[in-house]
Amino acid sequence: MRRSWIDGKLSDGTFECCYAFVQGGGFSVGEADSLEQLMDDLLDYPLSPFVEFDVRPLVGIDHAFERFTEMAERMAAQAG
Repeated sequence: MRRSWIDGKLSDGTFECCYAFVQGGGFSVGEADSLEQLMDDLLDYPLSPFVEFDVRPLVGIDHAFERFTEMAERMAAQAG
């Protein structure tokens, strides 16, 4: 049941990938249209009452570097 749920999320594009940790547990990378959709998806997982979710939003690395560079330049200009 849980395997077919994960396979379905991979097939429909909700998850880009899904991995297991050697010591137990695992992680996936996916997309949701909203936080409400994310919550619905997580609570639909058949084992959701027995797992702890740790959700971490991701941004593309190019965007992150661009923003960090802009921030560093502003800080340097303010420092004089």
